[in-house]
Amino acid sequence: MGSEADSEEKPIHQVRIGYSFYIGKTEVTVRQFLAFIEATDYQTDAEKERWAWTRTGRRDWDPEPLICWWNLPFTQSEDDPATCISWYDAMEFCKWLSAETDMQIRLPSEAEWEYAARSGGKKEKWAGTCKLSDLKEFAWYDENADRATHPVGQKKPNNLGI
Repeated sequence: MGSEADSEEKPIHQVRIGYSFYIGKTEVTVRQFLAFIEATDYQTDAEKERWAWTRTGRRDWDPEPLICWWNLPFTQSEDDPATCISWYDAMEFCKWLSAETDMQIRLPSEAEWEYAARSGGKKEKWAGTCKLSDLKEFAWYDENADRATHPVGQKKPNNLGI
């Protein structure tokens, strides 16, 4: 885990995950999150507080008034990833989905997420590649996303099918 290129990710270190786990192939979509909202009448933290954190540059996060998962400065389809979701909102979604599926659904740990994102612990820097020139095949990011989300599952999966 970690990266020498980012001071917040230093140092690179070995982590062993001594168990099997499942992880979703894509982000939770607006459609999935909407099903949760409609079933529970849940109100997200951004809706309650009337603001959410937004990223305006590569490294800065700013509070943006009146932004929430259904009120964004760009148009989303129901197949786009749900955004402006707090950790608490995500935990409530997992609790609801666990009850709906009779499975134990939880957020991945940092180590589990990084293992999955790096194609099973290989040395890929990003999703399924070490080359920035290939990243556009695997991911939407600041250079190709046009400051908006896009439907999930439209990019090439990594070696784990994620």
